[in-house]
Amino acid sequence: MTILVGTASWTDKTLIDCGRFYPKEAKTPEARLRFYASLFPLVEIDSSYYGIPTPTNAHNWAERTPDGFVFNVKVFRLFTGHQTVPKVLHKDIKEALGTSQTLYYRSTPPAQSSGAGSSTRSRRSRRPASSAWSTSSSRPG
Repeated sequence: MTILVGTASWTDKTLIDCGRFYPKEAKTPEARLRFYASLFPLVEIDSSYYGIPTPTNAHNWAERTPDGFVFNVKVFRLFTGHQTVPKVLHKDIKEALGTSQTLYYRSTPPAQSSGAGSSTRSRRSRRPASSAWSTSSSRPG
């Protein structure tokens, strides 16, 4: 069994403000991630709980770290049953939902069919947020 050790974020304010972890020249999030990834094999992305990362951000994170680096991405809050205001959703999702009211997972519409041979699954058949899942790739994309 392999156990990886890392921190909850490379952008944690206390880690940055203490002045002891990052070298003085690591002034940007990009430079801090590159430095962090030179020391640890894993980091949690906590910001994904509050807002779904853009594909560009996920791509940039992967590009700034070595092969094999692991991102432990925290699931978006809507999927854990917590209230979510539509303003934090990507534009296409906001438009598809068509509401400005606070959302809860239980109030989201069921998945739509994506074409021939696929079926709409009810909310009851979706995997609960507490289920663990993994992917063979550690890099977004």
